[in-house]
Amino acid sequence: MNYVPAELERRGYLLRRPGAASNSTALQLTHKGRQMYVPMRSCVTAVEQEWKEHLGEQRFNALRETLQDLSAWLGKVD
Repeated sequence: MNYVPAELERRGYLLRRPGAASNSTALQLTHKGRQMYVPMRSCVTAVEQEWKEHLGEQRFNALRETLQDLSAWLGKVD
């Protein structure tokens, strides 16, 4: 997955810095990256709505909870 942040950095959307842990990297949005936040969230909202319509609200919510649990378990989200 390193190619995704590398490409975003190359295009000027984020900066990568050494993280607090020796084997981690902190990502920081640039001004250009912050300008993309609203359009990006709009796109995510549209995709989530499509998935919710396909799966139904209960299954979609279960999927979201499962993904959040996995992300926390992997140490990606507090």
